[in-house]
Amino acid sequence: MLQRVYGTAWRSAADLDAHPHRLEEAKRRDHRRLGQRLDLFAFDPAVGRGLPLWLPHGTAVRDPEDWAKEVGRRWGYVRVATPHITRAELHETSGHLPYFADGLTPPPRWRSGSSTKASGPRPPTAATRWAPRSGRPRRPRCY
Repeated sequence: MLQRVYGTAWRSAADLDAHPHRLEEAKRRDHRRLGQRLDLFAFDPAVGRGLPLWLPHGTAVRDPEDWAKEVGRRWGYVRVATPHITRAELHETSGHLPYFADGLTPPPRWRSGSSTKASGPRPPTAATRWAPRSGRPRRPRCY
């Protein structure tokens, strides 16, 4: 049986002693908690994990995004946009599917006798389509 073990290393005892303070600061400044507490955004399980619903105050804060786009253009960056909805195979290839499959929207369920039913075999169910091939999650690939 394999087991993953995590560890840390420190150059000095002072660095080790400062680590718990840094962890507490990170919790205190966590953008997910701050954003909700300041009414910048909210999360709804019906929308999906990690997909914020921007509230009026949060929409005002997003305006610096326009500034960042302009600065990026001046520095020679080219923006790209990807679709919000993709095939499950893309998430399999990247290794993210086992970790986020529960938050993905399942394929439509076709009613028998419906005029909108697609011709041919039924689409695969979420369980068969999104299950990892080996039966256990794979690590995400880093390129």
